[in-house]
Amino acid sequence: MKPPQTGTGINNRQPIPGDTTGNNDNTVADDDAEDENTTTNKNISNEEQQLINLINESRKQNGLKALTADNQLSEVARIKSKDMIDNNYFSHNSPTYGNPFDMLKNFGIQYLSAAENIAGNNSVQEAHEALMNSPGHRKNILNPELTHVGVGIQKGSKYGYMFTELFIKK
Repeated sequence: MKPPQTGTGINNRQPIPGDTTGNNDNTVADDDAEDENTTTNKNISNEEQQLINLINESRKQNGLKALTADNQLSEVARIKSKDMIDNNYFSHNSPTYGNPFDMLKNFGIQYLSAAENIAGNNSVQEAHEALMNSPGHRKNILNPELTHVGVGIQKGSKYGYMFTELFIKK
């Protein structure tokens, strides 16, 4: 098994043309997120929810609001993680879907700004710690402008698991 891996973190603050103010029916309300440090979603796996909780706990420790878990983002993140495993690569640029911003656009995700973190690791906790110890990834996790998160975790990479975190501002 290869040692844990993280990418460099990538973000884009350029808006995608089109209506970026529409409400996403697949998002989870954020009413109690500040008190609970998380949003819970039945369409997100236990491991994915654990990572969202860790992300939001890190944000809380830094005086930031919790991100809202987004079903659509999590589905795209799962597809990205699976694509990296299936096509044996570790990169923000997919040979199948292109860069993260093209991928979001092609899956119908509307946003004002976006960021992606990727990691290969054996556990959720270790992946989160590795991302928080990397300046680019930490910046994405703690970006106060971002409002929503989607997490996709797939088993089977040479690292054990492949993690993709997608962040957007709606």
